[in-house]
Amino acid sequence: MEGGGVDRFPLLRLPENVKMLTVKHMDLLDAFQFSFLSKRTLHLFQQRIWKTTSLIVQVSTSISLMGQCWDGTASFIYQIKFREYDDRKHFLDSKNLNPTCQVTGYHALLDVRPYFQIRRHGYGFQDYLNHFLILSETPKIERLVFKEEVQNLERFRSIMPTIRELEVCDQFPDNSIQDLLRLGANRRLEHLELRIMNSPKLEKGRIWKGIKYDGVPEDVRREFQYALNMRTTTYGGFDIKRKDGTLAVIRTDEHTRFEMFVITKNS
Repeated sequence: MEGGGVDRFPLLRLPENVKMLTVKHMDLLDAFQFSFLSKRTLHLFQQRIWKTTSLIVQVSTSISLMGQCWDGTASFIYQIKFREYDDRKHFLDSKNLNPTCQVTGYHALLDVRPYFQIRRHGYGFQDYLNHFLILSETPKIERLVFKEEVQNLERFRSIMPTIRELEVCDQFPDNSIQDLLRLGANRRLEHLELRIMNSPKLEKGRIWKGIKYDGVPEDVRREFQYALNMRTTTYGGFDIKRKDGTLAVIRTDEHTRFEMFVITKNS
């Protein structure tokens, strides 16, 4: 280093075998940060053989992407926050988003890194989401969680086909409930859960209008396994069947809790 400058390491100009050897021995958390520099670095570090055990999208006063990755020797948890979500109307269409990120590594010792800001010109929310799906070679999002009122579910429809579990924990407008039920048409969705304060919105006469269903006796016991290897047991409930053999099993107390488990014909 001369004249107070910064040493540069010409990683992308190295011979392929040397490049891969360097990537293999790079610190896992450093490699994660390095993947955001360009598309070339993304695909370079994709060859690190990452595995993703979970990828969760959480919506509250901000939007967060949370996940856990490992490469066979070490693992880390990341959380990326998009504070720009305050402008909900245009968020999913916005570009040049600069979220903050924190990663925590687990190997011999716990390694908590300070928050850093990611800057990728032209990157929007969907670009960041695709980044993680490409990096970890996974086609799915385990969970989409709404911690605040769902103002416009339609705006999230672009990521709906990739999720396995949807959870709504607060409030939602009446016209969104039917939309949530119709998400059973999403072939990947395995579990839908609504948890709200005491409300008449979950009464069958309001939310199931126009939907054909069959009641199941309370002594009928059924077990389900869904996203993140969760397991549960239900008794009774209501069944909604599709022509292709897909079955949605619903249990609800009609006031505070509503759950739907989706069973495909081949599952």
